[in-house]
Amino acid sequence: MAEAAAAEGAPIPSATKEQSPPTAISCLLVDHANSRTLQEIFERVMKAKEDANVEKLAHTMAVHCRMHNQVLSEVLLPLVQKLKKGKVLGKAMQDKVTEIEGLLAKLDKTKKHLGNSEFVEAMGKKKQVGGGVKVTQYQVRALDGGLWCRRGGPQVDGEKMQVGGAMEAVKVTAPLLPQVKAAA
Repeated sequence: MAEAAAAEGAPIPSATKEQSPPTAISCLLVDHANSRTLQEIFERVMKAKEDANVEKLAHTMAVHCRMHNQVLSEVLLPLVQKLKKGKVLGKAMQDKVTEIEGLLAKLDKTKKHLGNSEFVEAMGKKKQVGGGVKVTQYQVRALDGGLWCRRGGPQVDGEKMQVGGAMEAVKVTAPLLPQVKAAA
């Protein structure tokens, strides 16, 4: 229930979070909700022409994106590749990670201020590449439906929590600089 609320962008109540450790799906939903929030803040900063906050926000978004890409590459991609259509889905996921890493590399080299059209254009592309709510729902369905729906019982929840723990652990060790060559 909390996972469904998060997929729609609603906050997850604190009491719900305390009841069980994070699962693969809850981690994914939180990552995507944080991305949407950061994008909305960035758009507000751009609209208000608050150039002083742009660089900090761009760096925050880039680090968040790097951590998420690392999770996709190291944890979710191997799981997706085990699915019936895993080779096709895995290739699409890998292509998306590579595209985002290339964009992060470009952003890393640009001056981060609103007067720099190259930066503003790259941030616009980042929003397009991210995918939004549809990507979140698709990834959740791939995880929940493809990996765990055909089996039942407590093992499924345990596996979701184990993968959720792995996702959080990978974020701690994720490189902070774009990994274009590693992603390709």
